[in-house]
Amino acid sequence: LSAEQSKELAALAKQKGVVNYVGYNNVMNPANAYIKELVSSGKLGKIMRFSGTYDQDGLLDPTLPITWRHINKHSGSGALGDLGSHLLSISQFILGDISSVNALSKIVIPQRPKQAGSSELADVENDDLITILAEYENGAVGTIGASRVATGRKNYLAFEIQGTEGSVYYSLERMNEVNVYFTSDDSADRGFRNVFLGPDHKGYSAFYPASGIAIGYNDMKVLEAHELLSAITAGTPYACDFEFGWKIDRTVDAILESAAEKQWVEVEKKPVEII
Repeated sequence: LSAEQSKELAALAKQKGVVNYVGYNNVMNPANAYIKELVSSGKLGKIMRFSGTYDQDGLLDPTLPITWRHINKHSGSGALGDLGSHLLSISQFILGDISSVNALSKIVIPQRPKQAGSSELADVENDDLITILAEYENGAVGTIGASRVATGRKNYLAFEIQGTEGSVYYSLERMNEVNVYFTSDDSADRGFRNVFLGPDHKGYSAFYPASGIAIGYNDMKVLEAHELLSAITAGTPYACDFEFGWKIDRTVDAILESAAEKQWVEVEKKPVEII
């Protein structure tokens, strides 16, 4: 529920020397592995900007009853923790750490029925939507958002990374397509091209031998389980450990503080120490 709790877990895992894993399953999406390779290889040049949002409209109906997600002691935050944390995990997996944030949040539906059909209302305690300005340690600028009341959006996790030599755009609603643009293309042929996921992309070949055959959301969960089991049985490296979870949660904490105080907030950056 907080960076403090995540830090404690990360320290315990480090002390015990055990495999430890956080379920940021979108990190295991073959599309994001490909995008990370594009960034790391330098093909996009110097990264200038990350722009992304994770929007759903599942809680747009004000007659839907209040749930644990609306209560801070159970959820920690609203759209930010439920949706935005997944976008933050992808963003920081690909681009590295966020150093500072400035956020604005809003509760759009302040009260909801205590239960279905009830006329008795309960207060919503956390954000229905949030917008964040971010600065990355590598100098890139981020504009990041999340909404659980985004009219018409079902599972719209979408982002664009703009570099000096190319850009890449991706949407989870079109899970098997990555759109890329390179300035090195002939000027007469420049434009975003549609790349279908295929065996050349990490993880995809576990399911199909040819490109353009769609994998699904649950396949990311299979890849996630494989990553964890490989770490246990073969000692292979993995990204989503408790320390990575702490990184995301301390970013979330800084965002919540910024939204409350309406000012820029530095993200805590300290190594995990054995307790």
